[in-house]
Amino acid sequence: MFAPFGNLSANHTLPWRPEPNHRGTFGLLSSCLVTMTLCVWTAAHLNIPAHRKASQQTWRKVRWLIMGIFALEMVAWTAFHQRSEGSKICQSINDTFGLSPPPSSFQNWVIWVRQLFRNRATENKKAREDSLSAEPPSTSGPPKRHVWTMAHGHYAVMGGYAVDTARVPQNIFPGNRTRLTLTVAGLRVLTEKKPDHLPDLSKEEITDKSKANGLAKIIVCI
Repeated sequence: MFAPFGNLSANHTLPWRPEPNHRGTFGLLSSCLVTMTLCVWTAAHLNIPAHRKASQQTWRKVRWLIMGIFALEMVAWTAFHQRSEGSKICQSINDTFGLSPPPSSFQNWVIWVRQLFRNRATENKKAREDSLSAEPPSTSGPPKRHVWTMAHGHYAVMGGYAVDTARVPQNIFPGNRTRLTLTVAGLRVLTEKKPDHLPDLSKEEITDKSKANGLAKIIVCI
């Protein structure tokens, strides 16, 4: 029989279609670009902004983001240089005040391995010797100043220490400035000439100032 509109009694329900097993060019490029951008954005920790220039921090980070995407070697070299400078200033400050730096993570790992394989009979005695050798000798209670760690070193290199003359009657800074950031060389001069003027900060006080976006780092890990 002639049926110009087809068989009306037939079932035209579409079958189940599985998802495609391949990704398009746009999906690949966009996911890679978003992941790379988040990685560079969360990994870049810029120096502390200058006085009254905190509003420019976002644009500075955008510039470093572009540099990190297209010239990652320059960002890595800058980080290596700052870590080297931070380590040197830590050693200089600790030597000036006669402080013994705490054991590094590698030294703690070596001590832990030794304790793991040490004979149970001498374990407690050797552990006490290691703890005494790792701590600075003190006969008058706690040390006068906090020992400088890499947190202090990075904080100094990033511009965390500054001289403020806002409450001084006569300003000696050029350009009517009331605050200047101390460089690593300036910190060395300060500890040589006026060591008591160096602020005594603990590691917890410095790490508490960190404003890293933990949510963005979690997204990158996922």
